[in-house]
Amino acid sequence: MESLGVPEKDIFVYDLCVPISEENMRKRILYNIKFVDLFEPRILLEKLELRLGTKLQCADYKVKITMQNRIKDEKGKDIACYMPKLISQAQNIINMPIMTKHVFISSSGPLKNHFGTVRFSNFDSDPRVLHGKNIEQSVVDINANEHIKSKTRLIVVDALLGMYSRGEDNKIKKWKTFPCKNGISNSLFFSKDPIAKESITNDYIESERQMQGAEVISSQHLYYGMKKGLGLYERRDANGKYDAINYVERGNYKS
Repeated sequence: MESLGVPEKDIFVYDLCVPISEENMRKRILYNIKFVDLFEPRILLEKLELRLGTKLQCADYKVKITMQNRIKDEKGKDIACYMPKLISQAQNIINMPIMTKHVFISSSGPLKNHFGTVRFSNFDSDPRVLHGKNIEQSVVDINANEHIKSKTRLIVVDALLGMYSRGEDNKIKKWKTFPCKNGISNSLFFSKDPIAKESITNDYIESERQMQGAEVISSQHLYYGMKKGLGLYERRDANGKYDAINYVERGNYKS
């Protein structure tokens, strides 16, 4: 708003998988921006609104997401994937994931964060159908859609409490390999390249898990993403450096 002159009314904070407490958000964000959250219709009128797609949370049936693999429900019925109207009508996107390991892939970052963006033909708001053996292709297919690929201006990764063991015990554990104070990651990452950004945080997560003797899960989705033109994938060398990715650290992490 202050730097670019974007009006308050044109800024939306969204998470389509969970309810957002507007009261709590207003305490933290003092500007008159809009919040868009989980839409779970309970009365007939709301169910009609969902079917007709009248809300920003609803699927834009003109913007179908092309998936390499068939998406099916638990009964084996095919499900089509769409962008929500919120994204198809947006001009710019700032992606704000957290730094964490995922159950099925090595890390959950800006790519996986958009699982919650997808709208489904069965009107389910939970992206459970995207998990499974094809998850690494699916996560790339979603982000390759032009409404995400061409509109994403910035990625801000919340690594204030980075998790390298999510899905195992879900407790906040201290890091031993991350360059941080008192074992708490306490960091933010900024990038315009989702693949380069996740290459870096993925390396941190994998290094910690290797040191802890934990299983290291596939990061093939980053290679697929680079092949799709989503960004630059690189693994750091033995000295912790990157040749192609311009990775700059700021701040003092020494205890």
